Amino acid sequence: MRKMLYFVGMVLVIPLLPLACSDGGTQTSTSTTGSASSSGMGDGSCVDDSDCTVGFNNVCLPTDDGMCGPQTKKCVEYPPSCGEGTFTTVCGCDGKSHAKGPCPGELTYQIDTRPDKCVPLAGTFFCGDGACNIGAQYCVEEDTSVICVDLPAECLGAQATCACLGPIGMMSCGCTELPGGGIVINGCGI
Repeated sequence: MRKMLYFVGMVLVIPLLPLACSDGGTQTSTSTTGSASSSGMGDGSCVDDSDCTVGFNNVCLPTDDGMCGPQTKKCVEYPPSCGEGTFTTVCGCDGKSHAKGPCPGELTYQIDTRPDKCVPLAGTFFCGDGACNIGAQYCVEEDTSVICVDLPAECLGAQATCACLGPIGMMSCGCTELPGGGIVINGCGI
């Protein structure tokens, strides 16, 4: 039911994005095929939503290469199923971890994919916008958030493994043991 309400909310909000993101002027005419418009930008680059193909799911968003360099804007099409995914933990160019939603355009920061750029405090691992304690908590990536949850008593300390969580029904769609410690469970968006 939560998925249905989230999807309905997406359908009602997304059609307003081109108007909310425009510069307030009149929209220019756009092509009805491809991702480029009559503005002549054939590579999908854009300045605002009016440069993208008309449609409720095609918007102009900042993109980057994961190296925290200059951003460019590209026309991005929301996949029809983007509201069905889960939030995940990503490293931002600000050196902090963040919870990233499954749909494009939800970020207010650049994602940093360079190795070892977000380093958690000793004894912790990143989980969404915060950190969990290694050996005492696990991270759950759900359809609406990313949260730390206390491990059950039988899985504390050295027993903090995916194998320990599996038999007690906490595996959901996937369990990952992070290098250096920490467990992340993906909730599948259910």
